[in-house]
Amino acid sequence: MTTERIMLGLLLVGVAYGCGVVLWPFLSAILWGAILTFTTWPLFKRLRRHMRPALAAVIMMIGSAIAIVMPLALLTSTGLADLPLIIDGINTEIEALSRTHPAPGWLASVPGVGPQLASAYLHWNHDVSGLSEALHPYAGRSPIMRSRR
Repeated sequence: MTTERIMLGLLLVGVAYGCGVVLWPFLSAILWGAILTFTTWPLFKRLRRHMRPALAAVIMMIGSAIAIVMPLALLTSTGLADLPLIIDGINTEIEALSRTHPAPGWLASVPGVGPQLASAYLHWNHDVSGLSEALHPYAGRSPIMRSRR
């Protein structure tokens, strides 16, 4: 009987561990949901006293969407509108830095890749567009970047 209990305990620990591993990426979303539920629960109870529970739930859902999703959508659209100016500012700073600073002495002594890094730095120091071309495959497919071409 004790062997069965030990096996059952190990099985429960394994299942709990598996649940934890699966839920770990969603922990922040679960915590935000718990916080929003806790803070809006009194309003939901008040609405439920005056109308059907399903209608109160729909009103809470629409109110939450308006209070949370709309400001995020406005911030995102504003940020996307400013993105070309931000990219131009970053390019200007990179150009200014490349004209004013020589390659650091330690760059060539990096084990394994030092000479290649020093060569790339010298190349990019004279042609900053080469840096942009080298980083382009890693930049993703932004519609704003496509419109700048």
